[in-house]
Amino acid sequence: MKKLFKNISLFSILFVFIATATVFFNPIFAKSFKKRKLVYTSFMSDKTLGAQADIAFWKYVEEKTGGAITVDWRFNGSLNSKSEQQSTVIETGIADMGQWSAAYDPARFPLGGIAQPLFITDKPDLTSRAGYYIWDNYPEWKAEMAKNNLVLLTSYGVGPVQVAGSTGVIRTLDDIAGKKYRATGFVGEAWAGLGGVPVNVAGSEIYTAFSQGTVEGVILALQHLDLFKIHEGATFVLGGTGFGIYSNSCSTMNLDTWNSLEPGVQKIIIEAREASIANFSANASAKDKIFYDKFKKAGVKMIKMSKKEKQKLRDRLLPDYWDKLKAKQNKFNPSFGKLMDVYAKKVDEWDKAGKSQYKDPFDN
Repeated sequence: MKKLFKNISLFSILFVFIATATVFFNPIFAKSFKKRKLVYTSFMSDKTLGAQADIAFWKYVEEKTGGAITVDWRFNGSLNSKSEQQSTVIETGIADMGQWSAAYDPARFPLGGIAQPLFITDKPDLTSRAGYYIWDNYPEWKAEMAKNNLVLLTSYGVGPVQVAGSTGVIRTLDDIAGKKYRATGFVGEAWAGLGGVPVNVAGSEIYTAFSQGTVEGVILALQHLDLFKIHEGATFVLGGTGFGIYSNSCSTMNLDTWNSLEPGVQKIIIEAREASIANFSANASAKDKIFYDKFKKAGVKMIKMSKKEKQKLRDRLLPDYWDKLKAKQNKFNPSFGKLMDVYAKKVDEWDKAGKSQYKDPFDN
């Protein structure tokens, strides 16, 4: 009986020691992080790919902090309905962080334009990785963002862009000549450089312009081609063009909020990138496959440009186009053009190494 009591006592002491050690060394059990509820703002729906990736991002943070860090989600413009003003909401601390499109105000997010990698990649998750690489290794970007009281959290490229048309299937560079397509921004500039005729049509007018023949085609990501019901009038969709990423959504945090977080929490936030990229890649792949199948079922030819023809597009536009983009970035900061070259090199390196988790349906 004494032996049994002795064993039980030893076991109890051992259990207490292990529990104490666990609490001491494991911040989750120790609950060493201060409890914080951070306010997140977005003008978009929580159903968008970027929003879902951000939710995955913060779910990871919540789990790794043992529930100490939670989020008050404010989607659909509940704090500010104008997308171009989301950055102001974050800068001023009305919200701690949030999602917005860098394209609306490049002065506040200068390298947002870097996620327009013409002929560099069709893999949107690689643009995220390249952005993080530059952020981590080159202080120039951090300094520029700090001027607006912002810190980069996440970055997502929506795309890749596809070419959908109703007249004459486009397979080669020569097929583009004279074609009137709805193409805006950097895509419009590229289309013109390839011999096409870009037409600036508002988003709300895309379906009408295409269905009535005002434009012969539309250049958008598959999800947006579906949104505007382009499959109803398109005869083909061309993938693998290399026009790059359609647009860039990013998530930033108020710099004061970031500085108020414990180093351990900041470390976990940085680690959460992988969770967000994995979520984004999986969802983008699955959704694009759905849209691809939908177009194909509607009788639309789903074709991919050959590597040889894609190289012709590159040769026609580059390096002149890339030099112009770098010149624009240099207006914000003399070193930003250099960073774009770093960006392009890293993306190309990862692309060749098969690092992307995105599965392009046109590769099937």
